[in-house]
Amino acid sequence: MPDVEAQTEGRVGYRDLSVVHCSGPRALAQSAWAMTLEVAEHIPKQFEPAFLSNIDCANTRGVVLSWSVVGLKQGGIGHVNPRRYKQTGRLFESRGYTTDLVATRRLRRCATKSYFRNGLFVFRRNASVPANGS
Repeated sequence: MPDVEAQTEGRVGYRDLSVVHCSGPRALAQSAWAMTLEVAEHIPKQFEPAFLSNIDCANTRGVVLSWSVVGLKQGGIGHVNPRRYKQTGRLFESRGYTTDLVATRRLRRCATKSYFRNGLFVFRRNASVPANGS
């Protein structure tokens, strides 16, 4: 949504997450946690490494994200990259995160939308993994 800044009167910023933004004048701000909801399934596979690098460099402690699940009829337009539950977990574990099952279950129970009840995840960065977007 390239016009998100205009539509939200500047409250939401636009970034093309298929390009790495870990340094430079338009670098993503780093915070303890990164949250990306209803984005991952729209990123074509060839741009997934850049998307994941952006998530890595945007957090120091962990990630809350949703990723639509293969096989569940969740609707939506442009879901070019849904994942199976275990694929999402393995993907983040290979990048130095641990799935926080308690927090994941808690968020899913609180969700009012089925796509969040099925596809929310909480991943904690392992202490030994630096937050540098690699």
